[in-house]
Amino acid sequence: CCKPGMIARRDVKECSCVYPVSLALTLLNVSFASNWSVVFQRELGFQLGLNDSQMEISSFNVFGFSQVNISMDIAPLVGISFSAREAYTMNYTLVMHKVHFDPSIATDYKLVNFTWFKPPAHAP
Repeated sequence: CCKPGMIARRDVKECSCVYPVSLALTLLNVSFASNWSVVFQRELGFQLGLNDSQMEISSFNVFGFSQVNISMDIAPLVGISFSAREAYTMNYTLVMHKVHFDPSIATDYKLVNFTWFKPPAHAP
């Protein structure tokens, strides 16, 4: 029900589409405890100022013994898109490695991709 570049808002019964931020991260030295992905998502969300309901892991792949590539979409809590300031702040926080995980989950990460989807500009 959503246009290209949009995702359906989670936990909503009717079709409610938003423009997300899409992330791809490589997690290093991952400990595969039984709930590692839940703890990872909670820690990442907290440090980016997000609610758990805004984040959805779309895929993850394990490489070797301790590396994981994770792709996820982050939906705005209100409105149909993140503001430029919100997107910049998330990107800056990740690029500058201001996110720190509990070492029992992962020791570090690499930001592979950060894409901010936004509505098309209105025609004049």
